[in-house]
Amino acid sequence: CQSITCFLNQSQSLDHKIARVFLHGPISDRLYEQKTNPLLEKQLEIAKLKRGNEILPFLHNDMPITAYRFLSLFTFKGDDDLFSLDFEDGYFVNFSTLYSVPITFLISDKDEYETFSIDTI
Repeated sequence: CQSITCFLNQSQSLDHKIARVFLHGPISDRLYEQKTNPLLEKQLEIAKLKRGNEILPFLHNDMPITAYRFLSLFTFKGDDDLFSLDFEDGYFVNFSTLYSVPITFLISDKDEYETFSIDTI
């Protein structure tokens, strides 16, 4: 979903060729990480002390990750924190009006990474 929104941000001249965008499973990496990673706060402190493209001294999901990418995903309104349900009311209405292409959010109540019940949404 982040890739699609980044594409739309960089390709507004193609909007007329895109009829509709469907975001299937627009789930918050940050909220999932908060729920499942007991080391997150300490890792965020470490990441904030590093330079953007510097590889962090710990792995994320068994993979190296840069400080920038880690902070982008896991800080409130980081560059890649696009679909968190704890944003202010109206965020998603405003989000979808940023583009001239209609956006449909498809959220599954069985998504393994969803941290809220479908009734909350």
